[in-house]
Amino acid sequence: MADTDQIRTVSTKWFDIIYAEECTRSALELSEKCDSIYEELCRDYNVPANKGGKEGEPQFRIPVVVTNGTDIFNAYFTTNNFNHIVLYDTGSDDDMAVFSNQFIGTFTHELTHAVSINMRSSGARKLADIFSDNINLGSIFVMPSLIKEGAAVEYESRNGEGRLNDGFYLHTVRQAKLSGKFPGYGDVTGARSKYPAGSSAYSFGGPFVKFLREKYGPELYNKFWYNAVNGGGFTFKWSFGKTYPVSLNQAWEEFKASVSVPEIKQNPLEEENITDFFSHTVKPSVKNRRGSRYSNLTAFNDGFIYSDDSGTGVYLCRKTEAGYFRPKKLFEHSDFNSLKVSLDGRYLSVAYTALNHVNPKSRVSVYDIKKDRWIDVKEQGLREACVINSEGTYYLAAVKITGQTSSLCVFRLNEKKSSFEKVSETAFSRGDQLFSPVQAGEASAAFIYKNGLSWSVLFADSLNSDTPDFSFVRMPEDVRIRTLNPDPFSDTLSFSFVRKDSFPRAGFISFADRKNASKKSCELYFEDADVSGGVYQPVVQRFNGNASEIVYAAFFYDNGSLLVKKGLSLEKSSAPVLSYSSSEAADSEEEISDSLPYKKLYWSRGSFLILSKLSMMNFTDAGKKMNDDGVEESSVPLGVVFERNNPWDSDSVTFGVGFDVFDLYGGITLGFSGQGTTSLYEYSDTVNLLFDAKGFTQVSNKFYFSSGLRLWNNSSIVLTESNMTFVGRGEIYSLLEDAGNEDYSVDLNNYAYTVNDAGLAFSTIHKTGSGIYESSGFAIGAGIKNVGITRIDGEDPDWISGMRYNSVYPYAEIALPFLIPVSCVNNFTYNLPVRIYGALLSARKTFAYINAESVLFGYEIQRGYGMIPVYFNRILLTGGYHGQLKNENRDYEIRYLKDDLDLVDDMEYEDGVYASLFIQPGLNTGAFANSAAVLKLGLQGEYHLHGEDKGKVSLSFTMSTLF
Repeated sequence: MADTDQIRTVSTKWFDIIYAEECTRSALELSEKCDSIYEELCRDYNVPANKGGKEGEPQFRIPVVVTNGTDIFNAYFTTNNFNHIVLYDTGSDDDMAVFSNQFIGTFTHELTHAVSINMRSSGARKLADIFSDNINLGSIFVMPSLIKEGAAVEYESRNGEGRLNDGFYLHTVRQAKLSGKFPGYGDVTGARSKYPAGSSAYSFGGPFVKFLREKYGPELYNKFWYNAVNGGGFTFKWSFGKTYPVSLNQAWEEFKASVSVPEIKQNPLEEENITDFFSHTVKPSVKNRRGSRYSNLTAFNDGFIYSDDSGTGVYLCRKTEAGYFRPKKLFEHSDFNSLKVSLDGRYLSVAYTALNHVNPKSRVSVYDIKKDRWIDVKEQGLREACVINSEGTYYLAAVKITGQTSSLCVFRLNEKKSSFEKVSETAFSRGDQLFSPVQAGEASAAFIYKNGLSWSVLFADSLNSDTPDFSFVRMPEDVRIRTLNPDPFSDTLSFSFVRKDSFPRAGFISFADRKNASKKSCELYFEDADVSGGVYQPVVQRFNGNASEIVYAAFFYDNGSLLVKKGLSLEKSSAPVLSYSSSEAADSEEEISDSLPYKKLYWSRGSFLILSKLSMMNFTDAGKKMNDDGVEESSVPLGVVFERNNPWDSDSVTFGVGFDVFDLYGGITLGFSGQGTTSLYEYSDTVNLLFDAKGFTQVSNKFYFSSGLRLWNNSSIVLTESNMTFVGRGEIYSLLEDAGNEDYSVDLNNYAYTVNDAGLAFSTIHKTGSGIYESSGFAIGAGIKNVGITRIDGEDPDWISGMRYNSVYPYAEIALPFLIPVSCVNNFTYNLPVRIYGALLSARKTFAYINAESVLFGYEIQRGYGMIPVYFNRILLTGGYHGQLKNENRDYEIRYLKDDLDLVDDMEYEDGVYASLFIQPGLNTGAFANSAAVLKLGLQGEYHLHGEDKGKVSLSFTMSTLF
């Protein structure tokens, strides 16, 4: 929303819709449907009556934001200070194209969160009205993502739509059972930090909630939510046990038993016609056992290209005379979403997420494989693209998303200028979606086309003209398809398809006769049997023009494989070629008659909480013993705070008061903070005003700002600035201490103090392999710290000079993915990843510091437990060396670096070698079941080589590691 200047609002019976003016049509559609959806949801959940309302009816209003600030699909519901929903007005990716009306279906999903998590009793509702919608036991302590997201996925799927009616979505839970890796309920709450990580709560939550409602009835399910939200059990398992006649363990086993899987072999390599792509045999290669997730397979004349989504690599596979492939890494890219290569293998279209904006944007660049160069496409909103070679001229056919409208944009490559120039743009009917563009003949492209819940292959001809022609072939009603790929040697396209009860399979469409006036039809071929892992993104490969085979990606519960399949068994059918014409152009300009300009800086509701955000800045031991800054911050224990934010969560304001009953001082605080949805900016600023028995004590201000920019594919630069300034006394005068101590005294002089720390860092460190710790690159940076103080009302005392300090401190870090050049088997780390960190003048009494550390062994536990709600992510054994040269640094000591280097032998050196054993646990209930909330608890043993403790062994607890 920060990207638009024109914001309007319209109110319905239950909603306040706040929308960017460019989103008027979506806001209008929402305003016409939102109330009835809300009322139906409340009836279904039989929500408790509050505020004199009726049972089973809505009990509160909800603000909904409709924004075009990003063209990356997403939406969310949050209780951040107040219940509200944010919808991104843009088309979905193909994995979320599960609704006939994507925008309204997404809204329904988020509204289900709002209804379920607010199943409050009248008393709980009153507490929320007084204090905050954040005060919610069910959301914080009880319901994990497994049930929260499961509830929304289940409800979205009630009428034949949604993810529970999509075979691609259901593949994860079915494959887990087939593979014998079906997780326990505690393993998929949302705390998992390794693939499938956060998606596992969706994959298992939806089917589990559906099972609960169907097996034990909607009444118990609604009661489950009511108990969870209103204190009927303080953990997920406890609340379940107070509701259902069976234990959670038993219900989960019953759910597992209800999951249907085909009678096929667990291991696809046991099938007669399947081999491992890398080993060329039925023996699984290490590359297919290390946890990689192969994706974005795209075919050209001499081979294909793929990516490994567990890292950032893009690989080229060319055929050899022997018929095998030799993968070659083309490049690494941290933010790409899809890849499409031209048939001649010259140009690779890369769709990626651009992060140098307040909100992420979708963009396309084209990589020239022959010349190893990049050509940026300046058009905004491009979601996917492919390069087409037509009689020696290259064209780019790209899918553009504007709100709920998809368009086909065609560009011509100007090779002299290394740029793409727009030829045409054709908008499709609102709500229609295009995916996976590929070349399909001379000056022609094909797309996956979705209209409502109908899936087709759409052909665009005459792309070299101003007005392309369109036709399409509709898939059977029960078929959903993904990812087109051309067969370079025939008029055939391959794709992956599912029926509701099937695993993903390979399908083909032969379009040789689509322009034949007497036939005007296409032949469709569908695999008639399932295989473990499914068949994703199949590419056809031919050798010497002979019988083909497909190379495809297979996905299992916690890893992926690249496999080869020969001798496919196919069902054949024929489908007519239908002409296409858009029923309308792009979104027409409409107005909402009763809408008003939105003028609020912050929303009217907020949080009123009994806690203190007030803090006091104290001189460390009255300045006689100093840390680097010379001050420490102490929190005032008691207080109240009121916080408000805008409905799109980019900015907030906090006002509070606090009081210390021990030292008898208090004050007020005022804070502002905000951030974009990318790393482009983040800021906070807080002012504290304090008083004690002597009157005014101090006024302080804390400021922080950071900005990160992406440079090239894997590089970034980050600017940070922090400042703390206070004016007044650095000590509190306490009546209680004065009355009980004859020697009690306090420095009543007023000082002006500031510490400023600014930094600039450049980094190329990025994920490069399937291992958790396999990263590569380097980072360099420098900071400048200034600590200043002066007495306002008299001469400076002697101790002040010891507090003033200025320093420039450079630092660097290196990441190596391994020391032993082997790929680790999935869930293990034993190839010795390394991190090395070094800094100069990072503290007043440190000239140089170095720390080198390696992961000696790691194991992914990734298990959760219910009775004692704990989740264990991994165990980790590290070993390292660290040391520092000690020195009494002067102001800007870096000016004397040359002299200091000559005196290094005279500096005191402290160092040691150490080993640390870490375990990473976290709570496994409610909002705490989150991979971001995992702790890193370690026991470290160190042998001191030099320094004051030379020869000694120390044992300590630690939470610090370079990894």
